Amino acid sequence: MRPAQAQCTDLGLMDVPVGFGISSDALMAESDTTIAFFVIGAVDATLRSAVIGADAGCIEQLALCTEGKTAEAIAAAFRRTVIAIPANRAQPAQQVVFNIVFGDCFRTFMQGEPA
Repeated sequence: MRPAQAQCTDLGLMDVPVGFGISSDALMAESDTTIAFFVIGAVDATLRSAVIGADAGCIEQLALCTEGKTAEAIAAAFRRTVIAIPANRAQPAQQVVFNIVFGDCFRTFMQGEPA
């Protein structure tokens, strides 16, 4: 077990509080550039959550989940995911982005496989 694993818990699909949320449906109406900027904000906010007490080991693992990804690629994945799963249209956009960027990667990490 890697050090961060001892501190993290697999939460399944993770619930992300809405805050100043926008629905996925509303974000779908925006340009690809706007969605990419939204992605940057959502990912950066998650990775900076250690500042307000989130477990640093978990945040380090989540940061590994972003390696090799671009905001544009995540924005395209957001569009594909919302189109493929219509129920996502009603979900907060940051929830859908979080699950795209971190969901599978974090679950793989929790199972002891390389990210």
